Amino acid sequence: NTEIIEINANNFPSGVAMYLTTYIISTEDKKVVDLTYEFPSVKMSADFSSSMSAERTGNNSKYEFTVLAGNDGSLGKIYLSERVDA
Repeated sequence: NTEIIEINANNFPSGVAMYLTTYIISTEDKKVVDLTYEFPSVKMSADFSSSMSAERTGNNSKYEFTVLAGNDGSLGKIYLSERVDA
């Protein structure tokens, strides 16, 4: 029951909005800050690599995007939200 989503360069639009979400953890392994990066217009590079690991160590994956400037010259925004459950 595998679903396949194809990323076809010929069908990829000239620019799409991209949101990246992550968090910062404390030395006690608690999430303390949520981070969201918002880029209103990006293009995906056709050259990327991905790596996965079950360990809790750093893992390198490479995805390249070109961020396009908006009419006001802005490239994007970063949202920092302190967690109330930290």
